[in-house]
Amino acid sequence: MIRIFSTLEALSDDLSKLLENHQIIDYRIVMNMNNEIIAYIKSSQGAKCVADTEAKYPMISVVPVNDSNKEDFDFWFENNGSKVDINSSRIRLDNLFDPQLQNRASHIVPVVSFYSYKGGVGRSTTLATCAASLAMKNKWKVAILDCDFEAPGFTNFFLEDPTVSNQHNGIIEYFFDKEIESSDFALASYYWEASKAFSGDGSIYIFPAGNLDVSEHVGTFFPTHCAHYLNGLSRLDTMSRDSLKIRFGRLLNHIEQELHPDIILIDSRTGFNDIFASGILGSSDIIVGFFGGDAQSIPGWQFFLNLMQNKNMPRLVVANSIIPSYAKSKLFSVFKTNIESYLEDTYGLESNEDGFQQTVDIFPIGYNEILRNIGMPTESYSEFVNLVQNSESVDHRNLFDKIEEYVLDFNKGHKNNENAEKMQSHIDEGNQDEILNKKIQYVEKEQNAKALSLKKTILEKLKDNMPNLYAENITDFESELRTNRYFYRKSMEDLFNPDKFLVIGNKGTGKTYIYKSLGNENIVNELRKRSQKTQYEYEFIHVISDTSLFDTALLEKNEETTDSKEWFYDRFWLVFIWNAIMRSAPYGYNTTLKTIRLENEYESARDFIRFVHDDELMIAISDDLTSLDNYLNTKKNKKIIFIFDGLDKIVKPLSWSEKIAPLINLCRRMHYMHMAPKLFLRSDLFEKMGNINNKNELKNKTISIEWGREELFSYFFKFVLAFAKDEFYDIMREYNDFPLFHINKTIKLLTREDNQPPLDEYVLRQLSATFFGKYIDNYQESYDWFFYNLKNANDTISLRPFIDLLSISLTHAIEADNEDYPILRQYFYTHGKARALAVENHFKDLAAEEGNRDLIPIFTYIRSKAPQKYKKIQLAQTDFMALLDLILSNCNLEENHDRDALVDLLTINGIVKSKIVRLSHRGALTNYQFALLYKYYLGLKNVEKGFKK
Repeated sequence: MIRIFSTLEALSDDLSKLLENHQIIDYRIVMNMNNEIIAYIKSSQGAKCVADTEAKYPMISVVPVNDSNKEDFDFWFENNGSKVDINSSRIRLDNLFDPQLQNRASHIVPVVSFYSYKGGVGRSTTLATCAASLAMKNKWKVAILDCDFEAPGFTNFFLEDPTVSNQHNGIIEYFFDKEIESSDFALASYYWEASKAFSGDGSIYIFPAGNLDVSEHVGTFFPTHCAHYLNGLSRLDTMSRDSLKIRFGRLLNHIEQELHPDIILIDSRTGFNDIFASGILGSSDIIVGFFGGDAQSIPGWQFFLNLMQNKNMPRLVVANSIIPSYAKSKLFSVFKTNIESYLEDTYGLESNEDGFQQTVDIFPIGYNEILRNIGMPTESYSEFVNLVQNSESVDHRNLFDKIEEYVLDFNKGHKNNENAEKMQSHIDEGNQDEILNKKIQYVEKEQNAKALSLKKTILEKLKDNMPNLYAENITDFESELRTNRYFYRKSMEDLFNPDKFLVIGNKGTGKTYIYKSLGNENIVNELRKRSQKTQYEYEFIHVISDTSLFDTALLEKNEETTDSKEWFYDRFWLVFIWNAIMRSAPYGYNTTLKTIRLENEYESARDFIRFVHDDELMIAISDDLTSLDNYLNTKKNKKIIFIFDGLDKIVKPLSWSEKIAPLINLCRRMHYMHMAPKLFLRSDLFEKMGNINNKNELKNKTISIEWGREELFSYFFKFVLAFAKDEFYDIMREYNDFPLFHINKTIKLLTREDNQPPLDEYVLRQLSATFFGKYIDNYQESYDWFFYNLKNANDTISLRPFIDLLSISLTHAIEADNEDYPILRQYFYTHGKARALAVENHFKDLAAEEGNRDLIPIFTYIRSKAPQKYKKIQLAQTDFMALLDLILSNCNLEENHDRDALVDLLTINGIVKSKIVRLSHRGALTNYQFALLYKYYLGLKNVEKGFKK
């Protein structure tokens, strides 16, 4: 107990008794901002009462009321209505003592806050899991506000590489910028969007607490972004009842109007704090409190439950978190009993006429190793995604279901919320499917004439319509759409994410196909819909096209470029980007500067050099781009994405470190609000490139377009459904591999998804089993066989050999297969000759790329001249190095002239991988393994039994 408060209570009791005994006329007690107590006494006895009180309480100022100070005496009563005033002098936590929630902020979008009394109870990780779950499973747009200002937690969440934090302006910057900026300033400056790997068909927008970057120089007084943040935080007014409430209200309204989220999640600070009391409490519709089961947490959950006595409180939910698995049931039972007993003892069980919440939902949250590592170097984001997708944590699922239930109740009370019906449909979809076809009958398969006829029809239709993945010059994307051949990849939805500016993939991942397709308005509109970006209009500007190719080698003929390559190409790329954008006159914007025509390369080279060396022109170009960005701001919803592909056609791969690295560094520095770059790069060239600032950080700025197993099968079965849908559905029923209600459920799902199979492993395994048979040689599922046998050495998989293998196989099956089951038997796609042919076109295409041409003589030597003892799928280090020496001495190589260069070439292209098998006093012993993809093309043999590593 604080002694000054005890003294104040004793003084109040004494003066109250004097008043009852008519020894004084009236009194007031005031505690001021300096924690001094002043007692005003109005008494007919005058000096005696004052003297007696001063004698008993020497630390208190006792003031007799007379004509000179009567106004002060009346002032306290008029402004407080009480004889004792301590509230007006409180500096902090005002709303915790007396929450004024009668006029709690009302929002169109439900706001759910996550609060904890202590740290380390899984509050932030549960919020992150909740956001990913709602986005992936319900396809919701989720906005996250990190309001733990003193210990921000979302700089390392939702990143492919959590060791490199994503520093970005956030809530603190917004609060202060909003005070001085115009009403239409860009919200996008204060949030970043999580990759689709974390949000699936939904979206996740993260509003960090603020920019904590300590490395970037900003100014003299505030040398880093972190200094800006801390100075802003130190000036945040938490004393006023209304200041934070108004600031939060502005931000939430801005988010609702611009992002149109389905739900807003707030990560609150721990313990008793003003941010929760003054801002979050009055802005939330639901508050989830996280508490441990230890005695130290009891004051926290008692304080939390006591909030229920206030009118118009948000809905409260309690989570008993981080419960160890060894005694989970017992520990949770004790915690729940304590909560319920406290509520009964404090508030009783009878109904409350004022509508106060009488009970709370209580959920156990067990300890989870995967979630413990979120945001840490030990995190595996793929494991986190799998956890969410597969609903492995029942505890979290139950809590999130309750949040969904409350959100739907919220929406029913807000009939103007257009998302309510959509949300309900996403949640109820699965339940309707479960009641279909409860009676299941299994029948043995026999030779079936109908199945054989259907099978022949499917194979014939596919043979005539299999995609030609080597058609790099496709321009008629309307035809691709009309024939349902165009495949919308999940990674493409990240193209609208301004924080990701690199698009990287191996040869054969479809970079150029995606790049060119972005010129089609219908494709862009569908991607906007899938990415939940329909509130914006996007114009994709192709910086490099067939008509704008420019060989940068021409610039080298001018001696001025030799002074500083980095300086020169940093400026050159700014001019190149500006020129491409302005020549397209986006949204009617016309530059006042004269642009460069690329019709004559030599004249263009001279113009570029002239621009680069003219400081005034460079300033004008920079101002012109800023002017365009401001112009787009006046258009409200207009955005530009300028994209690069084919950089290896205008810059030789050997020069990428000199010439492309400055482009990457330039694009990384760009911070336009309505314009964003996207660089489509070959992964092998990117891996070799140096001269990039903090290259590791770029992982979180990258969109990987490597194909995964689910996407590979989804692509193939989209073609099956595009050209033989009815026959395929009929043969599924004829084969009867799966219960009928499962088949009907799958068909319904595919119809709803517009016949592009979702990236759902269960559905794709079912389709794969129907087409290829479930098992290969009775031990490996066909679904797994294709990935294992066609993958590159770096565990990526190329689409082209997969499709080529199927094209070759189904052609032979049409001619030779008279069995009814399955559609394509394993004999046709596991045959060595078919596998060798399937790789040939892929390899030729790979080796034709700039920087890869040495692969042709290398493969030719291994196939036709290498000694048999080296033609094995796996080689010990000494044998592999001996093979490299033979290649160096027998092949005429253009660029790779030593062992290390050859190892890099083969490794980066996914042809070979190395593995340390043993450490010895002589160093590490390494084995080298060729990708199974190339086994039959190169004529490699398996390792004999007893192989010595």
